[in-house]
Amino acid sequence: MKTIVLSLLLCTISISAFTQIQTISTDPDGSITIVPQGIISAKTDSSTNSSNVAFGPFTLFSNTTGIANTATGDSALYANITGNRNTATGYKALYANTGGSNNTANGNEALRSNTTGYYNTAN
Repeated sequence: MKTIVLSLLLCTISISAFTQIQTISTDPDGSITIVPQGIISAKTDSSTNSSNVAFGPFTLFSNTTGIANTATGDSALYANITGNRNTATGYKALYANTGGSNNTANGNEALRSNTTGYYNTAN
């Protein structure tokens, strides 16, 4: 069963994405662990060399031209469109941010209502 699931999983990964995988392993409990070389969001302006890093559901969901953002946690930096150099860690951290830059939000809903403010820090 593990072999079939792993085979199906690998079939859904494109060749270019597959080259970014460092290791794939199965655990005795039946779970599959995939360790990536790095995680780079598809929400990156292709005309620049800057990138965003997003990990978690709905992170950087609305981003179009924002660069150098890091979002970790469900819906972190969800509404960001043009904001740059923000770091959001935690559930809905910097959730409403659309254009604010250079903000750091750590924790559950930290700076959730910030939209265009800049150089803010919340823990």
